[in-house]
Amino acid sequence: LDRGRALSLCLTVPHGVLSDQKGGMWIADTFNAKIRKVDKHGRATTVFGGRCNNISWVCKQNGPASKVKLSLPIAVKPSPQGLLITDAGTHRVLLLHNNRVSVIAGDGNPGFSGDGGRAQSARLHSPQDAVFYQGQILIADGGNCRLRLINKKGIIKTIAGEGTSIESCQEHIDS
Repeated sequence: LDRGRALSLCLTVPHGVLSDQKGGMWIADTFNAKIRKVDKHGRATTVFGGRCNNISWVCKQNGPASKVKLSLPIAVKPSPQGLLITDAGTHRVLLLHNNRVSVIAGDGNPGFSGDGGRAQSARLHSPQDAVFYQGQILIADGGNCRLRLINKKGIIKTIAGEGTSIESCQEHIDS
């Protein structure tokens, strides 16, 4: 369903939801790989997304929203520039503004790299959230067990977490 009643949506493991402050909401419909909008009258629209069918999950994620594919959108958050969307499956953070999508962090490959350089060239691993913070953007880089910051110049750096594996962190908590 791309247009219709919100009650008729077949949501599949939605993770993120955000009020639009006008009686509507945005939904990160995670396993359907879509960002959806529900207006105050309960009408639902798919804003963008659809399953990225590329075997390596590298999808076109810059340009008109109608052309952008997703893998596992997790969170939708407001920013002065538009909506921040974390796509854990493509290891990127995206910005939706004026019906256009741009990559603001992540090169599309899982891993850790890029501190001190351009955020779009950095490697993230399954980012779980991104929020606007004091004119900058904070990213919960889940698979890297780190909190990373993109400054106003677009440079990324780790500001919390030593980057140990999830398993190592769990062993530390359990002992």
